[in-house]
Amino acid sequence: MNRDKKIGKYKIYTMVITGLLLLLFGLIMAACSEPATHPGEGGDTKPPESNYWTITFEIEGDTTLVPSQQVLKGNGNYVKRPTVVDIEGYVFGELWSTNTDSFWVSQWYFDDDFSPSVVSNDMTLYGYWDRIAAVVSFESNGGSEFEDMSIILGKYQDIVITPIVYGDLRTPTRDGYNFLGWFKEQPPVLVWTYASTVSRDTRIDIQPDNIVYITVYAWWGKESEFIESQNLQFTLVNDSVYYASVVTASTVTNITLPTTYGEKKLPVYLDITSGQGGASNIYVTSDNPRYTSIDGVLYSEDKTILLLYPDNRSADEFVIPPHVTEIGDNAFISVSLWTETPQGGGSTIIIFSEGLKKIGIGAFINATQIRNDLYLPQSLEYIASSAFAYTRNAGNIYIPKGVKFVGEYAFAGIYPPNTLHIDLPYPTNSDRYGPIPDGWQSRWTGDGTPPNIVWRSDVK
Repeated sequence: MNRDKKIGKYKIYTMVITGLLLLLFGLIMAACSEPATHPGEGGDTKPPESNYWTITFEIEGDTTLVPSQQVLKGNGNYVKRPTVVDIEGYVFGELWSTNTDSFWVSQWYFDDDFSPSVVSNDMTLYGYWDRIAAVVSFESNGGSEFEDMSIILGKYQDIVITPIVYGDLRTPTRDGYNFLGWFKEQPPVLVWTYASTVSRDTRIDIQPDNIVYITVYAWWGKESEFIESQNLQFTLVNDSVYYASVVTASTVTNITLPTTYGEKKLPVYLDITSGQGGASNIYVTSDNPRYTSIDGVLYSEDKTILLLYPDNRSADEFVIPPHVTEIGDNAFISVSLWTETPQGGGSTIIIFSEGLKKIGIGAFINATQIRNDLYLPQSLEYIASSAFAYTRNAGNIYIPKGVKFVGEYAFAGIYPPNTLHIDLPYPTNSDRYGPIPDGWQSRWTGDGTPPNIVWRSDVK
């Protein structure tokens, strides 16, 4: 009996000891399997602090925005890509570098990159903010809706070399309608020109310190009908107005723009994005509340804006009237100012009257056969982008001292390379594209070889 009790106690002791040994073995194995690359990520043990490199993240002088990391010394241990929360008006510039003077040369690669950078010491990685230069809102006018789009100005972006543009724009859809494009304004505009639309390469005038807020508007076409007797194509836009475009003027060269069109007698406006078809004169009905025609040239109703000079109009001389304060966008686009005469024909003289203050976007772009030197009036203040770009056969151009703004490419590619006489002192500002008077934009003479320029350095 005593012998059996002793055997039972022995078995119990053996089981307890075996259990304790198994528990201890399990704890040892669990401890050995815990990673210790980045301390503080779990587990109760880790190597001493001296076994780690400390990585500090600094964004434009601030080290509090991103927590530091500790990376275990040894092969195969890399820095994890940190998460950066954008701040108001800015987005993180994506790159981290070991040197603020050469972000791209000294770029750091993280554990999720194809070839991560190797840590060899305590270090600071530097980041930067890119500024939100513009926010674009989309008014789809019944089409598919889109979120606002931010346009970024990179901290190290040279906007002279890489100007700020819209980039890839969304394309909306709307059942039963054709998308005509994004526009700067809701319809109607007096004349639908290339300057009316917004494309991926349209430039944005940004402000040095503030975000520019822009709304673009979808135009939709639903009906289109060609009236052969008038050589006009009528397109219903946004169910509210018609735009008429000249299809061909081979048989009807004198175009009359009606006041209204369709069963609902909706107002009619002019579309010249497809050209003028060789029209000689453009007339309007006497009751038109939007336009006036004088000798076949189209003006706004109050005669202050010259809207369109017909591309096949014949005149030995054209004087821009003194009541005109603005030459509209694309008003002389691709016009051949050639006049047939009994002696064989010749180019047209263009004379600018005092009173003119603004020349619009691409007003004379690609115009040819201007016979004379162009003396821009002393009243002129504003010359928009591409205003005289790629004009042909004009003489010298004289720019008065009162011009406060000249846009990009305003005098790009004029041929032959005539001389610009500018009634201003030689500018103190310049860039890789040449001198820039105060208020004028870079590249006002374009990207290529600039024309000959004579500055009136004696102007007081």
